[in-house]
Amino acid sequence: MNEPDSRQAFGDRLRLRRNDLGLTQFRLAVIIDASPTTISHWERGHSYPQRPKLFKLAKGLRCDPRWLEGIEGARIPAFREDQETVSP
Repeated sequence: MNEPDSRQAFGDRLRLRRNDLGLTQFRLAVIIDASPTTISHWERGHSYPQRPKLFKLAKGLRCDPRWLEGIEGARIPAFREDQETVSP
């Protein structure tokens, strides 16, 4: 998968999880200290979060950051507080 496709796949998973939790882009932005425009850009595949923001995003969405990244075998509901210390 090339970079634009992987960014779009990330955005699709982000939107899916946000909608599953009933969060608006604005509410998620408040939770993770980002702008709604940033959330929109991520969801549309225009950009991708830096690692620290990815972990905040996963925590806010109560999911494994590896699932957001599309890593095979990662499950949606599992987020561990120590996940931030795990190397990519």
